[in-house]
Formats: sequence, C-alpha cells, structure tokens
Amino acid sequence: MPSASRAYYSAFQIAIAALFYKGLKPAIDHRTVQSLFADTFVNRNKILPSKYKAILYDLHNIRIDADYKLGIKRQTAKTQLQNAKDFLEKLEKEI
Repeated sequence: MPSASRAYYSAFQIAIAALFYKGLKPAIDHRTVQSLFADTFVNRNKILPSKYKAILYDLHNIRIDADYKLGIKRQTAKTQLQNAKDFLEKLEKEI
C-alpha cells in the first residue's frame, strides 16, 4: 500500500528537519537518521518518551514489507498512518 510508504517518508523527513533544528547535519540515509534521532531526542536529551525510540525503525520495516514484499493488510496501513501522524504531532509540539 502506497500509504504505508508515504507515512514512513513523512516521519523520516520530519526527523531530518528535527535533527537540523538541533544543529545536527546527518548523512541522509535511513539507518543514520533513525539512530541519530533516537539518540538525540530519546536517549540523551529526553525530549520524547521512550516509545518514540523505535518508531522510525518500525515505520521503515513496514514500508519495506509494503513496497517490496507481499504487501500489508489494510489495518496495518491504517496503524502506520496513525503512528506517523502521532510522531509528527509530537515533534511539532516539542520543537
């Protein structure tokens, strides 16, 4: 489902923007952004609760399934969209 892919990429782009906001200029690859985001916003600075530590990883893994494997269920796509929305809203409040 394309929505699962778009959900991940919206979260990925806001994570990059948040890192730039914090003065970091990460290499724009998925794993670097994911780990730097978790380290900066959850581990070190405690800006976000721990549930956000793995959200980019989880969104990314579902995107891989949706784009390259047999696809995902409609409910999984809905959950993916809700998780991305929650992520965006939480970051908007925090930065």
